[in-house]
Amino acid sequence: MKLSSSSLKKLATLDPSFLPLANELVKVGQAAGLNVQISAGLRTPSEQDVLYAQGRTTKGKVVTNARRWTSLHNYGLAIDVFFMVDGKASWDEDLFILLWHKALEAKLDHKGLVWSGSWTGGFKEMAHFQLGRQSWRELARAHGVDPVTLNKIKP
Repeated sequence: MKLSSSSLKKLATLDPSFLPLANELVKVGQAAGLNVQISAGLRTPSEQDVLYAQGRTTKGKVVTNARRWTSLHNYGLAIDVFFMVDGKASWDEDLFILLWHKALEAKLDHKGLVWSGSWTGGFKEMAHFQLGRQSWRELARAHGVDPVTLNKIKP
């Protein structure tokens, strides 16, 4: 199993502090027989706006609760994955659970990997993995974005 050229390009967009951990996740999955691929890495604020609007002001189902600059994707600190099964893309929940169990066995959580499928009490994105639970407010400030202003932007 190999990463597609598209997946490799998406990995290349990640922050250097997260890239090694993202690569480890892929390798752990592949060692378990999972054909892990990357559907998203770094995301621009405009791309985040489009995803946030989905299911709210545009057609489709809601896929994220994160507005621009509130997703770790906007800082290259998150990836979304999927699996290739019999030549077709799959988002089978059982495969995400298996990948997370393999990541736990490899102690990737001790290195800071977080899976949003394990979050309790809120919106779960089964495909989403990120580096820690960093404060998007602090990250936004570091990028010259005022977090207070973000709360006033309408979808």
